[in-house]
Amino acid sequence: MKAFRSVLIALCLCLPVVSWASSVYVHSIKARLMAEPNFGATIVVTLAKGDELELLEARQRWAKVRLKAQEGWISTLLIKEQPPLEVISVIGSEAISLEGEARLRASDVATAGATRGLTEGEALTDDKASDFDELLELEQQQISDEEVQEFSESIQ
Repeated sequence: MKAFRSVLIALCLCLPVVSWASSVYVHSIKARLMAEPNFGATIVVTLAKGDELELLEARQRWAKVRLKAQEGWISTLLIKEQPPLEVISVIGSEAISLEGEARLRASDVATAGATRGLTEGEALTDDKASDFDELLELEQQQISDEEVQEFSESIQ
């Protein structure tokens, strides 16, 4: 019985791994599908935020994907397994619950504060309060995809 089990395990290890294609979504407003896995390669096509791509191969920093008949490479920083979320607005709507979103937003503020060297205790002291207020003001700024696109085009 042990010999049979050993042979079965050895056969399983020798078989090629079958990978079922999965989908990933573009999370950047201007992502480029490249011919090779580097930023200096030829651009195959510019992708739009929300485009669904078929994942063919995944590496540490690059993923080989297919969009319709076009194949190429995209940075893994620009894609996720979930589609991008729409902008949430609570103005004029009482049916929306932001409990999960509020916790996420609080975590974002804490992360941004920690990046600037602020801890919760420091933010409450008089000498650091102005920095924390400025951080909160900065966090409340909203930039649309169109503004990002316009800025991106202006610096190229």
